[in-house]
This record gives sequence, structure tokens and C-alpha cells, in this order.
Amino acid sequence: MWTCPPVTPEQLRAAGFTSDAMNYPRSEMGARWIAWFNNIDFKVIPAAWCYASNFYMWNIVEENARIAMEST
Repeated sequence: MWTCPPVTPEQLRAAGFTSDAMNYPRSEMGARWIAWFNNIDFKVIPAAWCYASNFYMWNIVEENARIAMEST
């Protein structure tokens, strides 16, 4: 089972997030959707991208990922 990679507060700040993002780890499906959306190979996305800045952004990505999976 996939889990978000460890991330530091510095990595989150570099991505424009606060350390509160550690409370919003993405699912594998959400992280894969983020990689797809940004046209980046899932295997090389920054660790910070595996977290959401807040619940609203976590929910949006998870919902988009769910919709994408249902459409395939």
C-alpha cells in the first residue's frame, strides 16, 4: 500500500504550503492525479505535492481523481 513520503516543513514552504499541510496527506489516487494534472511522472513528483495545503484542496483533488477513475 502506498503512503505519502515523509516531508519537512521546509519542503512544504518551498511548495507554498504551511506545515499544516502535513494534516492533509493525499491518497495514492490523489497524488497520481496531481502528477497527471502537472504532466509529471508520478515517480518523480516532489514529496510536498503528496500533501494538500488545506482540506478544501485535499477534497477537490480527491474528487477529481475519483471522477477520472470512473471515466476510464
